[in-house]
Amino acid sequence: MLDLQNRLNYAVGVIPRGAILERIETRRILTVTVNGELAGFLNYTHRRDRVTHVSQLAIDPELWRQRFGTLALARLMTNAVNLGQDALTLKCAEDLDANSFWETQALDCWGQTNGRRRTLIIWGKVLNPRLEPSDISIPLPNANSGIPHARTEQKSHA
Repeated sequence: MLDLQNRLNYAVGVIPRGAILERIETRRILTVTVNGELAGFLNYTHRRDRVTHVSQLAIDPELWRQRFGTLALARLMTNAVNLGQDALTLKCAEDLDANSFWETQALDCWGQTNGRRRTLIIWGKVLNPRLEPSDISIPLPNANSGIPHARTEQKSHA
């Protein structure tokens, strides 16, 4: 897993080895295997505010566009809904092609924020059918928009 993270660190960032081992132990990483070999992982947190946040989704580049990322995300969303989570969020660097992947997964652009080195697009999906995006309160320090989930301030990634 660390090898895959290191190969894709320009896109997924680096989480320290100890933190990854702790997340594996507490089952906050979904793994993707192909023929018994690690092909990717999805690093997430089910937060107490009933928002599930994706920190990393990394799939071996040789397996891109074969639905492994879609399947991992679907598994996480099913798990989040079963736990009563209201929304799923993530941030993706503005310059990455991964933004088109998130858009194909029916996530909405909820705004943007300044990252350490580049602008991050905030993607989200309401999981609770009784709620609207404006019902979800997402703490986003340094967000460029006052209300990151307001539809009028969404940035298009068509």
